[in-house]
Amino acid sequence: MASGEQSQGDFLLNIGIRCAVAATLSFALWTTAALAQSEADLVAAFSGKWKVFDARFGKGDERCVLDLGKTSVEQNFSLGSAGCGGELAGAAKWGIVDKQLALLGDGNLVLARLGGNQRRITGTTAGGLPVILDRVDGTVDRLDTAVKTSGCYFLGFTNKCAPKEELGDPLGADSAGSKKINVIVNLNVRAEARDDAGIVGAVPQGACIEVDTCLTASDGVWCQAQFGPKTGWLRKTALRKERWPIITFVNKCDAKQ
Repeated sequence: MASGEQSQGDFLLNIGIRCAVAATLSFALWTTAALAQSEADLVAAFSGKWKVFDARFGKGDERCVLDLGKTSVEQNFSLGSAGCGGELAGAAKWGIVDKQLALLGDGNLVLARLGGNQRRITGTTAGGLPVILDRVDGTVDRLDTAVKTSGCYFLGFTNKCAPKEELGDPLGADSAGSKKINVIVNLNVRAEARDDAGIVGAVPQGACIEVDTCLTASDGVWCQAQFGPKTGWLRKTALRKERWPIITFVNKCDAKQ
């Protein structure tokens, strides 16, 4: 096995990975910055429009938009939706189930369990698919602003612009469909696909990682991988020194930087 392609379990052990995040808390609403103390606080914090950028939850070219309402409906709350497909197509209400935000269908069937902050909520559908919801409020993301200023995303900490094809999902139709990615910076592994989620470890620059699934969010692609008994998320696009937009991994382990 090549030195850059050791198993995830091996290299995480070698760099002393930290595995302190309890799975039972990773989605819990009350571990987030919102810290809702009452149902009214919770509704105020999480009501409003959310968008799912990943195409597998959309309808055709549309992207799913969920409007979490404040009106009580059968001990839950109203929910409006547009352009939703896949497992979110039947979302009709939202509420709290076992201390987690839940999207509900007819008969209070749980379609997805979620947690997070007032900008992003993440979780898993009833069918086991990860899902990311981003707040829709018209705010220009810092990353988008940096890209417009710089003119491109840079390849890690270099001054080279990343080719357009490297910005996409490594498992997507526009890529070669490789399940292996080459991490080109030292990169934190998050418990969830959010910047405020707990850090469960770090991947060293040059590592080759096999990813299980990737999702598109408002800030680009996030990929999930297995690290021994743990799973974690790697963010593909980021800001260097709060100024320079970069990609943190490329879509093939043999890619040349």
